[in-house]
Amino acid sequence: MPTLITGAGQVGAYVAQALVERGECPILFDAHPRVEALREIVDLNRCVLVRGNILDMTDLLQVMTGERVDTVIHTAAILPTPDAKPHLMVRVNVLGFVNVLEAARALGIRRVVYTSSIVVHYGAYPKFPPQAPITEEAPIERIPGFFYGNTKIAAEYIGLDYADALGVDLVALRLGHVWGVWAGPWGAPISILLYRLVQGALRGERVVLNRPELVWGGREGFLHVRNAAQALVRARDATDLTHRVFIITDARPYTFSELLEAVRRHFPRLEVDVAVPLTGGYAATAVALQQPYDISRARRELGYDPEWDLERGIAEYVEWMRHRCA
Repeated sequence: MPTLITGAGQVGAYVAQALVERGECPILFDAHPRVEALREIVDLNRCVLVRGNILDMTDLLQVMTGERVDTVIHTAAILPTPDAKPHLMVRVNVLGFVNVLEAARALGIRRVVYTSSIVVHYGAYPKFPPQAPITEEAPIERIPGFFYGNTKIAAEYIGLDYADALGVDLVALRLGHVWGVWAGPWGAPISILLYRLVQGALRGERVVLNRPELVWGGREGFLHVRNAAQALVRARDATDLTHRVFIITDARPYTFSELLEAVRRHFPRLEVDVAVPLTGGYAATAVALQQPYDISRARRELGYDPEWDLERGIAEYVEWMRHRCA
């Protein structure tokens, strides 16, 4: 029986690709799918693409019953872009997920996998700077003024209530900052940074980085989109789980200098002016992390094994950009 993927953005597209490669026919469900961007990643002839809105319970029930859905991988969300409207972000990221959970409960869906985020920990870092690798038990606190992060906290906790009180089999993955090839809209600053660096290199232009969210001090937990897809599929299929919440990042964190040098290995003459200090954390947060995220629980219980590292991901990205700019 098929899997419903809510949200046909970057992560949803790669999850669909991973399932197609396994011989499955996933259902991609999105209000406004970017069809051309999707076609670069997955063969849409081997998927079912449904236009629908997670804020409309009728849409959800129709696709789940009509396609005989067995599991849901929930990736749909309003991302923290500069033009994102807080009220819409709360409706989609929280109430939309509640609709998915309620539909899953009503129809007896086998499992719902939720894409949470490591940003749920960000609000606690100023008060509790990590002194050891960051685990799922690290503190979680409200993030002042960061609607996206707070919607992730709220949705994850509501999902766990549906699991504990109503029997919905939920697995929540706190994903690192996703990066990789994608021609659709971006959310994470890492995507903007990569595009600017590689585009500048291909044009022979000096790249000026004057926005604090595009640089970072310390080491940050990123996640190649193919690693994200692997983790989500493994979470769908895992049995005899001891936990419901898992941190998912690449095998190790990256410094800003490491990412820059990985790009420069392809473009030795790349000139970059960093006009802001590397003292804060990723995405202009206050704390520059030194401790890595601990993915041992995901390795142990899900069998998660991040296959794409910085070098491999950058090489793929550079080749994709060369083709686009040719």
